Order: sequence, then C-alpha cells, then structure tokens
Amino acid sequence: MSTAQPKQFCGVFSKPSAPHPDSAIVAYDRFGNAYMASELLPSGFEVLDGEIPATLEFSEDGCQEVCLILSAPESAPSVDAAVSLSRCGEVLLDETIPLQPDETSCFACEDCPSGNIVGAPGQAKLLTDVLASGALPADGQFVQACVYGTLVINEDYYLYQSKLLMQPGARIVVENGRELILTLCELTGCGNMWRGIEVEEGGALAMKAYNYLADAQYAVYAHAAAPGEPVPYIAVEGNTFAGNFITHSRGGIFASNNSAGAITIGGASPALRNTLEDVEIGILANATDAKGFVNIANNDVGTQAGALGIGIWLAGNRAEAEVRGNVIEVGQAGSGIGLWYSRSVEAVDNTVKLLSAAQAAAGIYLQGAAQCTVKDNTIGGAGAGGDNNGIHIFSSPDNAYCCNTIDNTRHGASDECRYI
Repeated sequence: MSTAQPKQFCGVFSKPSAPHPDSAIVAYDRFGNAYMASELLPSGFEVLDGEIPATLEFSEDGCQEVCLILSAPESAPSVDAAVSLSRCGEVLLDETIPLQPDETSCFACEDCPSGNIVGAPGQAKLLTDVLASGALPADGQFVQACVYGTLVINEDYYLYQSKLLMQPGARIVVENGRELILTLCELTGCGNMWRGIEVEEGGALAMKAYNYLADAQYAVYAHAAAPGEPVPYIAVEGNTFAGNFITHSRGGIFASNNSAGAITIGGASPALRNTLEDVEIGILANATDAKGFVNIANNDVGTQAGALGIGIWLAGNRAEAEVRGNVIEVGQAGSGIGLWYSRSVEAVDNTVKLLSAAQAAAGIYLQGAAQCTVKDNTIGGAGAGGDNNGIHIFSSPDNAYCCNTIDNTRHGASDECRYI
C-alpha cells in the first residue's frame, strides 16, 4: 500500500452551461462533489480517481472553481493543461488552464517555531477563541497552522484544502452538537505522535475527498453517545491514514460505546475507499446497540502488530452492521476481521491476506458471535504454520457461513477442536 500523497492543483474554468461533456477527468469542488475537466495532462501527471467521461455542472454565472486531484512528480512545476469540452459531439471549448501546485505542500514542521501557532502545549483552546484571535480563518480555507495542545471544536467548522502540523500530544476534540468537516486536508505529526481526532457524544465528523492523516495515536476516536443525546454520525470516506501506529498505540478509526448513531467508514463505491496503513487495530466499532447502524465498506487496511492485531473489529456490537468489500492485509499477528460478542453482522465480499504463517490467527475470527452472516469472502494464508486459519469459530452459535474461498491456510475453518 502506497503512502504517496495526492498533489492538489486548482484553477478557475468558465464557459456557459454545458452539463454533458463527452470527455473529461474528474475534479472536486470544495464540497467534495465531482465536477470537470482536463482531458490532456502534462507528462508524468496522473488522475488519482474518477471515470471518463465526467459530468460538468456550472454555476448560474457560467464560472466554476474546481480542484483537480492529481498524482505528479515531486518536482512538478506550474504548467498549463489542455482542456477540451464537448456536448453531444459539439466542441464547446478548447483552451488551457494553469495547474499551480498548492502552496500548502511546502509548509513543513520546521516552520512551526515561527509559523502560525494554534494553542499551547498541555492546554485546551476553544475554536471560537482561535477564530476571534485570527489564528484560523472563519471560512477554514487554505489554512496552514501548527497545532499544540487540544483544539476544541465548539462551533461547526469546515476545513478545506488545509495543512495542520500536529505537535506531540496534540488533539482535536469535536464537542456535543458540533460538526467538523474535512475536505482535501493534511494532518500530520512532527517527529512524534499526536493523539488524533476525538468526537464526543453527540458530535459529528465528516472526512471526505482525499484527506491525509499520519502519525496519530488513533486517527479518529468516537466516544459514547448516551440515550437522549443527539444522534451522532461519523462519515469517513476516501481518506489515507498512514503511520498511525506505535508500539503502545492502537491506531485506526475507533467508534466506541455508541448507544445510537450512524457510523459510516468507507464509501459506497471503491472510489471512496479509506486506506489505513501499519496500524495495530484498523477500524473498531465497540459496544454499539440495536438503535444504531454500522457500515464499514470498501476500506484498505494493513496491520502490523506483534500481538493483538485486527484489521476490522466489531466488539460487543448490537447494532445492525455490515462489513463489506474491505481488503485487509495482516502483516504479522492477529486476524483480518474480528466479530467478538457481536450480533447481526454481515461480513460479505471481503478479502483478507494473512502474510505471516507463524503469527497470523485467522482471516475471520468469531468469538461469542451470534446471528451473523459470513459469506463470499476470500481468505489467503501464508502456509500451514502457526494457527493461520481461514475462519476461526469459538463459542459462536447460530451463524451462517456460505461461499467463502479459503486457500493456503492451516485449516479452512475451525470450530474449537472440530475442523472442517
């Protein structure tokens, strides 16, 4: 799994309404919506995602600002890209637009001593106070900042195309009833771990369209939602989480003790995949109850753990839950998917790769699970050594297993001392 970050190039493109171009590559506006645009790119540039053709929608005044998400060489200069737009075969436009590398890519940890400082080590700072001081802009666009201590999101805030350098021990906390939206943002540590983004009960977090988080103890952590609190939601789609791992950390995306809520991790299509690299636990939904819903779909998870490592873990889950279309690589010890003391989980169409015959436990591990469906999953082992089971079942009655493909494991499926 690559840790390469997308380059962001922005420009303004204008033409009277032409809603159905024949050829274009996908770009995103500041709300993460797909828009337009360039058919021909300079050498070395590659579109990270999207289908050809794409649909371009203009604002009423005929001018639409767009942002292309491209992979480009590290030394990519500012260049002009040819744009060709047509509708029903009629060419409406042939021109060039400038592609200017986003200046946030140049902002580095060395800038923090004299850079834009938010907060102080060991202290909590309210967002409203930070906005009032001018350290962050009200519109949240193109921010470059060094964050110390705890930044408390006590009013709704939208960060767009911004870079936050999170200092050791720093964290972001979304308060009850507040919402934080991240689009095209980069949050990375400076040499040591920062703590991560915490969503308090009743808070909400949306991370869409190519955010990049690295070096966090836990990338996202959602706290308990008590009965009677506003229903929180966590929507995390199309992001990369890299290096959120250290020997004493747990990593990944945690949604814990939610009495009621909608937890969506991963998008409905492969284009909205999250990538989690080198984590101990990739995604955890813990102690959710029947009033909530958990959807974990289309994520790429790579674990590296010497002891307990689980790519996707549902523990004590009572909510209706679906784990679908995920690709998990278990680098050392542990399992790909863990269903522990959980009910009503559908684990369908996932791919698990066990890379260590000596350390891996199982592709899918059920313990105390009931009324779950395990279907159409593909599990590949690393040989007959160690546990290295395709599906391990422990004290888990009344579950359905069908049509799973298991290869190169010690046992295809094991149920305590009875092997299938």
